[in-house]
Amino acid sequence: RNAVLEQKLIKIPLRDYGLVSNVADNDLSEFGSLASDQNVSASNYSVDNYTSTSSTGIAVDGVIIYPSSNNTLVYATFAAEITSTGIHVGRGMGFHYHADGNAFNPNGINLYNESDYVDRSHPPIIGFVFDGIALFGKHDDSYSGMDGASDALDEFGGHTHGDYGYHHHAFSGSATQSQGPNTYTYTQNYLQRGAFKGQIGDIPGFLEVSTNQFMNNSIKRYVGASGTSVLNVGGSVADEVPSTFTVYPNYPNPFNPSTDLRYDLSVGSFVRAAVYDISGRLIKKLVSSQQTAGQKTITWSGTNDKGGAVSGGIYFCVIEAGNARQVIKMMLVK
Repeated sequence: RNAVLEQKLIKIPLRDYGLVSNVADNDLSEFGSLASDQNVSASNYSVDNYTSTSSTGIAVDGVIIYPSSNNTLVYATFAAEITSTGIHVGRGMGFHYHADGNAFNPNGINLYNESDYVDRSHPPIIGFVFDGIALFGKHDDSYSGMDGASDALDEFGGHTHGDYGYHHHAFSGSATQSQGPNTYTYTQNYLQRGAFKGQIGDIPGFLEVSTNQFMNNSIKRYVGASGTSVLNVGGSVADEVPSTFTVYPNYPNPFNPSTDLRYDLSVGSFVRAAVYDISGRLIKKLVSSQQTAGQKTITWSGTNDKGGAVSGGIYFCVIEAGNARQVIKMMLVK
């Protein structure tokens, strides 16, 4: 099956927001959950169902991690939706993990392999959950002397030991699930099981992974948006005024439904920015105003001047500042 390269902007909190004792200690009503989508009552919330309907973390190879369960509340492994590496292509045509491929084949095309255990005192780090908790590889029987190997994991798939704070591990366990009239028991290889062990209530922009975070005034400072932080160089504030007029490629590209366009102004200028189709017809005016020097970002949401969605295809954004003019080629996919 074909896949597309997704554009995500991931935040992993460094602050310790604390841990929950039960899955329902976190309130997911703002975000939705697998449980609520299937009308599961609060009394039946579990580590498997009271979790995000999409991504819960990111692996060290840059691939998004999803819960072990799919949206029908059976493990993606049980539904035969994933490859032996624990990954598959979702409806949005992007890759994501549902399970641990190393447990199936420790020397495959995996997120991590047996060689990653050599000369280590602890299994390798393989990802982070969006609540800030680190995810490590499973404890391998061949390396039973590693730190924490004898300390049991809780129902979330994590533990603490020695000087290590709370962290998750990939792990394997017996699972029994049903499909139609048939019930099967098999070994489930968990990557990140599902529910969040970290307290999520105060995490800014929790579960927000789009590149539009740069435009969100409440969270853009957490993703390093232009103008939200000042570096101190040699005891003085670094000069942030660009030296030239520069227009950068739009991001993402190809895109759907929106894309960001960045440009630098070295001096204050009257700026015009507009989108045209391949025949040169004006589609959308984005900017027509006097702007101060600095780094700028605008967003085109794939609409025309009347607010209607345009069809997929090639478009051009023309950005003019004073007498300077640059053109960006963009591809909207539908």
